[in-house]
Amino acid sequence: MNTIFGLLIVLSCGAGHCWSQCRQLTEVVNMKLPISDTISSTAATVVRFENDRDIEINAVRSLARPAFGNAHFSFAISRDFGVSWKWLEDPVPFRLLMKDLSMVEAPSDPRVRYKKTGFSYYRSRDGGKTWHILQIVLPRQSGSTPTGEESATVGSVLDLTLVAIHPRDPLTIFGSFRSIKGASQKWLQGVYVSHDGGDAWNEFATVLVGGNMLGISPRDPSVMLGLGRDGIMKTADGGTHWFKVSSLTLPNVKPSPATATKIIGGDAFWPEIHQVAFDRQNPGIVYLVSNLGLYRSQDSGESWCLLNLGFDILGGINSIAINSAQTNEIVVGTSLGVFWSQDKGNTFAQIYPNKRD
Repeated sequence: MNTIFGLLIVLSCGAGHCWSQCRQLTEVVNMKLPISDTISSTAATVVRFENDRDIEINAVRSLARPAFGNAHFSFAISRDFGVSWKWLEDPVPFRLLMKDLSMVEAPSDPRVRYKKTGFSYYRSRDGGKTWHILQIVLPRQSGSTPTGEESATVGSVLDLTLVAIHPRDPLTIFGSFRSIKGASQKWLQGVYVSHDGGDAWNEFATVLVGGNMLGISPRDPSVMLGLGRDGIMKTADGGTHWFKVSSLTLPNVKPSPATATKIIGGDAFWPEIHQVAFDRQNPGIVYLVSNLGLYRSQDSGESWCLLNLGFDILGGINSIAINSAQTNEIVVGTSLGVFWSQDKGNTFAQIYPNKRD
């Protein structure tokens, strides 16, 4: 059932568990639209899932003016698998990279952090004590006529979206750039890479669609997954060669009949990748957080299915974290709270908010 009421049915099956077979892409899914300009009081993003039971989230603590999307977010931690939660007074850097984060730490060195304020990006190499603003120099062929991409940036503001941090080198980062000039904006083609922490940049993969997160395998960083114009693209040699492994363009996801008239530009949504997570113990298992739901592949991205949390809401999935000790366990942050699975997403139980919150 693809409604909010379906969530109640899922969570009432067997002590909070219900079998929810991962849906094949041939199955049409009607996607509900969120209420415009509002934030759910249950919205949460998973920050960390480690040591079997430690879970950190960033969640709505209070709603100032819900109708205008004004909310106060705070960090909370649970050390008993979501039975109880403790609110933290100070913010913590995200340990998982996902789209539109304000601050994230490098997976290989927690002293290296990146944060964004407005259109400016900063880097810290001492755990956030001091910050260095990124210079952001894009490549240009000396003495040549500016390319179309270069001309688009003249007189405009370059807005960086950090799409990946190398799992072993904290100063090698990947980004997409958006050129903003007045009321117009345009994504520069492809993904760029910097090897000095974000000052100097070079083209990395022009086959990828800008603005989407790039997945890098922590076990083998030469293996990467990203979104191309015709589906999921993969490289096994660190980005030298890319090939399409899946035609995943998510054509099975369409507007709910009740809200279809609110969609402009066709009867299907365009996919956006907000996070890619690799299973450290089984590199063939990959999770993909998108605006159209949470997808799972068990063959390194060649085929995908859509996980069922009991609801299908456009932009309803915020993040996923894989238990570093038991990788069959995942925690998913959504607009309706935090959900836990012990079988790679076949069944889910809600752990936040609970009756004690």
